[in-house]
Amino acid sequence: MANVRPAMSESPHFVWNDEWETRYRALSYDHVVASTKALLQRDPAIGAAVLKIGNGYALFHGPDSAMTAASSIGTGDGNFEQQLAAVEDFYLTRNCRPRLWTNPTTHPGFLRLLDSRGYKPLATVQTWVRPAEPLPEVRVASNIEVRIVEERDADTWIQTVTAGFQEINHPLHAPVPKAMADAFFSFAFAPGFTAMLAFIDEEPVGGGVLAQAHQLAILRTASTRFQHRGKDVQRALIAARLRHANVSGNTVCLATTSSDDSDHSSRNMALFGFQKLRLSSLLERQGD
Repeated sequence: MANVRPAMSESPHFVWNDEWETRYRALSYDHVVASTKALLQRDPAIGAAVLKIGNGYALFHGPDSAMTAASSIGTGDGNFEQQLAAVEDFYLTRNCRPRLWTNPTTHPGFLRLLDSRGYKPLATVQTWVRPAEPLPEVRVASNIEVRIVEERDADTWIQTVTAGFQEINHPLHAPVPKAMADAFFSFAFAPGFTAMLAFIDEEPVGGGVLAQAHQLAILRTASTRFQHRGKDVQRALIAARLRHANVSGNTVCLATTSSDDSDHSSRNMALFGFQKLRLSSLLERQGD
């Protein structure tokens, strides 16, 4: 295994502004629309749907899907009560508790409205940002090969990545539940998404996704199989997606990790020159 540079990779300081925020929202909406269409093709019975509301949208990919939540609501002008009513109607008519992501761009008045309606935080994540170039000089093990995966190999990608997310203390070899397979497919093989697999000696050991649009690229949906953790697999996947984002003409790269700075993914993002952009919180309406 090659030695890894111990210090953080240097990258120019990137200034996030209103233009990039607008592009980020446009990318997010374009991709949830594409993933929703892909999910509907896989299983129409789920009733996947997306609704544009104000600057944001409400997304439904099933009541148990981690993707089911509204985003960028209450981030501009407009009638906040009307926007929240639209979100709540969207979810309650689908027998699902309303859930929304908030961040520092969310208007304080909308946050007060959420508090008055009984919304409580469920999770907090850290978003990172860096320019797409120059590419970071971080060494990874030379025996890892990362390849772009086409839809014909989707089952291998899904099996590898879902297992990596589920494996906590030991490897898993159980079949992937259909609902989970459909969900992962929709955010890896719909238009605008590029799925990648990492291999060691031709064995798939991890995978991830690069989502691209509006000169932005998002590193997302990545995991490593339990028995191959600590072998540079995650770093190889980060490096490969950054290279692909660069050659595809993107200007800015983003990623999301746990809000815990000691988290392995957080440390790797810092190693690759990502800067902290902001924290986002997922809120869910409690009570009736």
